[in-house]
Amino acid sequence: MLREDGYLLLVSYKDKGTLPSSVWSNRLKVLDTYSSEDEMPAFNEQLSQLLAQEGMKRVRQMPVPDSSTLDSAFIAVKMTKGSLVSTPRNIHLLNFLPLQQTGRRIANGLELLGCKILGQNYPFSQFNYDDMLLILDDPTSPLLSNIGQDQWASLQTLFRSRNKILWLTEGSQCEVDKPENAQIHGLIRTVRDEDPSINITTLDVEEYQGKHTVPAINTILESLQTSTFRETGDYEYVERRGQIFISRVSPDYALTTFAKAEEEGATPVTGSLHDNDSRIRLFCERVGDLDSLKYREIGPVPAELQSGEVEIEIAAAGLNFKDIAISTGLIPGNEGLLGFEGAGTIRKSTSDLYHVGQRVLFTKAGSFANRIIAGTELVHPIPDSMSFEDAATLGAVYPVAIYSLFDLANACEGQRVLVHSAAGGVGIACIQLCRFIGAEIYATVGSDEKRTFLANTFGVPSSRVFNSRSTSFAPDLMEATNGEGVDVIINSLTGDLLEESWNCIREGGTMVELGKRDIIERSYLPMEPFSRNVSYRSFDISHKSVPKSLMAR
Repeated sequence: MLREDGYLLLVSYKDKGTLPSSVWSNRLKVLDTYSSEDEMPAFNEQLSQLLAQEGMKRVRQMPVPDSSTLDSAFIAVKMTKGSLVSTPRNIHLLNFLPLQQTGRRIANGLELLGCKILGQNYPFSQFNYDDMLLILDDPTSPLLSNIGQDQWASLQTLFRSRNKILWLTEGSQCEVDKPENAQIHGLIRTVRDEDPSINITTLDVEEYQGKHTVPAINTILESLQTSTFRETGDYEYVERRGQIFISRVSPDYALTTFAKAEEEGATPVTGSLHDNDSRIRLFCERVGDLDSLKYREIGPVPAELQSGEVEIEIAAAGLNFKDIAISTGLIPGNEGLLGFEGAGTIRKSTSDLYHVGQRVLFTKAGSFANRIIAGTELVHPIPDSMSFEDAATLGAVYPVAIYSLFDLANACEGQRVLVHSAAGGVGIACIQLCRFIGAEIYATVGSDEKRTFLANTFGVPSSRVFNSRSTSFAPDLMEATNGEGVDVIINSLTGDLLEESWNCIREGGTMVELGKRDIIERSYLPMEPFSRNVSYRSFDISHKSVPKSLMAR
């Protein structure tokens, strides 16, 4: 009833009284002739002959746990019609040392399984190309530990023979108790790496005298005969407690995902920014790569706000050049706190000054987010007539302009003020404040379009707008001011352009540095202009030393 290549499982119970009589045929009573598993050999001649008569092949003993009610278990495969009559396999058992009793036992066990064992002691004769070679390394005196020159030459000849070789070791891989036997594994790996066409396989058994050793050797020998063996790429096997193991690197997907997220950022998912209960903020995961800008959860909003704090649902955030400079690595900064200004509605409040639903603008780092918590001194109400987008551009630039012009430079009516990069956010704020106090405005921009924008929008004459891309602005400015220069300079230029600006400062004037590059690069500043009683000051609104009272103004 068993079809070709079907499996037959034979089991023997420890308690013979539990064995159903209908399970066993009279012809398989041979299993009951042994009182315990210890007495039962891995393969016995009577069982082998009986199964062969029934057309079975490839008999293997299966491991049985100590807690099992089974005493023994065997599995066999029924032969196909073309394999009922087969030629015994020729296995050359090679011994660099005289064959011991253990080796003879292994040879006898393999012969019972249909192998034709041809024993050879060192030095070895020639082999046929298709002969398989089995080498039993002495577990008490491994070959490589005491190899002589002639034996080494013989070993090299074996490797060059192109025969299929199975090298047997004991206790040197996986649960190692004989590490000295592992030397041959290193050698064979090296040989295989240098010449992958060499077919050398290793099998490390638990012990040569173990009951599972012969079945394990037979299984690997059968694998060597199949064409699929070369395709699997398995050349190292370990037998422990009747199970045969192969070496595999199993991917740890969770750890791989974590490591990838650390290096490249987590895989983004699509979701609603404002429907999420957690706080979400924009991060630059790899400084210098704008494609790595991603929103990331940073945790839930605290259950309770501190006194004088409000929680704002952000509707719009202002983008400044500093955000780009930090993300691209031009200047150092916290790439997890991008954005410094925004606008939205009050979500929670612990202050009598603001109520839930009120429209406000704010000035605080980390504005590229779904919501933010800020003190009331960093918040200012906005009218319903002002859009969130417009309001989001006011929170940082105007405090910078006010503090730079009035607190640091003491700008006043009638003074000449040079504003670099005047078409930007801070530049426009400075122009509007200068117009408000009646100061003379001079500016630099990077294109003709921006020059036209300043003239049409703020009435700055084209004769007072110069090129910010070259040092040509300096002589043009000095000519426009009759060689006197300007009283106040709001600077964001770098390098030679900064130095030329510094040379244009008027007696008693003040230059306010808003840029960061020259400060970070430890650039030098000419000392000559100081002879005119001038001042050089710098300001960074995001610095921790900036008082909150400044923002509250």
